[in-house]
Amino acid sequence: MQTGGLGRLISLFSLQTLPRRITLDFNDVFSAGFAFDHLTADLALDHSRLDTRDFEMAGPAAHVKLFGKVDLANETSDLTAQVAPSVEDSVTLASTVVGGPVVGAASWVLQKILGNPFDQALSYAYTIQGPWDDPRIQSVGHP
Repeated sequence: MQTGGLGRLISLFSLQTLPRRITLDFNDVFSAGFAFDHLTADLALDHSRLDTRDFEMAGPAAHVKLFGKVDLANETSDLTAQVAPSVEDSVTLASTVVGGPVVGAASWVLQKILGNPFDQALSYAYTIQGPWDDPRIQSVGHP
């Protein structure tokens, strides 16, 4: 699954990536694929079948959760992915620029109280099924 231009644009202006920008690190913007900062997973391997219920990757552009199974011997997948773009910091930054520091602070507090409603509203679920060399990826709407 490739992130598009919008994901790269979001990561460019995210406050979470500010330390990277200060050191002039723009690899997550110009590199192919999905850059992530951390990955956690609880996996169960039985013969050649790999099962997960809580595989999570968090990066500057998005937070991704995967669950389902992978058949390593046959190189097939039956997974569901929940993808939530990381826009909360961009919204706070935009609020601060447009409305000033008080509006920016209020935006940040509201997002923390409401559990990042912008990220949740923009999240989508996908099914990833079939062979690794030609998977069927279908959007199934909001999780």
